[in-house]
Amino acid sequence: MNSGLWGQEKNTSPLWDEWKFYILVQEYNIVDKQTSKHVKIPRGSIAQLLQDCNSLGRTVATTKGKKIQLAVMILEQPHSILFVDEKDLIEINDSIAELLLAVTNCEDRYLLFKNKPRLYKGLQTDIDSDVRVHLRSGDYKLPGLVRFKGPLQQERPLSGVYFGVELLDEGRGKGFTDGSYQGLQLFRCEEECGVFVAIDKLELVEEEDEELESDFAPSVDIRSKEHPPLE
Repeated sequence: MNSGLWGQEKNTSPLWDEWKFYILVQEYNIVDKQTSKHVKIPRGSIAQLLQDCNSLGRTVATTKGKKIQLAVMILEQPHSILFVDEKDLIEINDSIAELLLAVTNCEDRYLLFKNKPRLYKGLQTDIDSDVRVHLRSGDYKLPGLVRFKGPLQQERPLSGVYFGVELLDEGRGKGFTDGSYQGLQLFRCEEECGVFVAIDKLELVEEEDEELESDFAPSVDIRSKEHPPLE
């Protein structure tokens, strides 16, 4: 993977020889060998296939026959390596993996993955796309324009795709940046008019949406206006 990961070079470790990603569709519980504590791996977690481990293969016998398990590393918990039933994993391409990894809540990520139309629109969202941004729960969505798309942590090989959005109209002054992130200027806008968000906080505005809004806009009837009394 090269251009698909925004120009980042692969790790030279044999474990990263091939970039093959999955989303976990079933919750798992594992035991941390260092602390002996149970750790929950929720559905919606992004996993990377570990080629070295899987070259050994693992078939588990059950009362219903045999099942195949794959060795994967959970990206949000890089020290969590586990064998997962093949049926509990769905393979995803690198573009979807990058898009979903920025969504920090695994359940929200899983629901977004299941919502194919919205996921497809997310993949279409790019620089200069008109969007609406949902910043806070309960608030209405603010209009904006995508000015940046890519990772915020450039040094990491896979850190998720974020969108830098310049808020427009009533959204001006409700942001938290001028387009910079941790001292790095990723795009430019006025102070407090920019935000960095994951795809779950964005809604792509398409031409038909704008036409629909104009179709349902209240018409002005000049006959209903009150006229000043005649003297």
